[in-house]
Amino acid sequence: MMKDINQGLIMGYITTFSIYNDGIDLLEDKENREEFLNSIVSSVKHGFHGVSSIGRFSNFLKIFSPKHSSDFGVYVHLGNTVTDLLEKYGGQFYPENDFFNSRFGRDIIGKVSNLTQQIFENLDEKIKIEYLMNDCCLLPMNKLSESSHNFLILESFKPENKDNKTLKNYIKLHA
Repeated sequence: MMKDINQGLIMGYITTFSIYNDGIDLLEDKENREEFLNSIVSSVKHGFHGVSSIGRFSNFLKIFSPKHSSDFGVYVHLGNTVTDLLEKYGGQFYPENDFFNSRFGRDIIGKVSNLTQQIFENLDEKIKIEYLMNDCCLLPMNKLSESSHNFLILESFKPENKDNKTLKNYIKLHA
């Protein structure tokens, strides 16, 4: 839990904000600028998170929970929304969760999956092997070089890899 800045215990934290551009003209007014700055400072000092109204704009500033440097967050922007998946769903991704049943959730899952696969495909082959050996669930779309492929086949027979589903799926896919 983040402590108040007056106690000097906020080192190592980061607070993420999302601002709706629609209301940026509100900051031309000095009173609104002060309100905006106060919202930011208050959220950082006291760990406030949620939506902050500025002037006549009811959800101008979205403030996410402060994260410590050892924390993990996944921020996804889709349409007019930014969501921290781990904060919103507590890191619990169960099929019965409304997230999976919403169009928004399905769009996010599709886009993140495609992007992750594209990144994986562009990695060096040695890194791909490392991911496969660590059972990361990503599979290369194309068979790796003959030497790497043979290495993975040999590794799949080792007792410590008997439960590695990613390795088994790679071999099955590229048999």
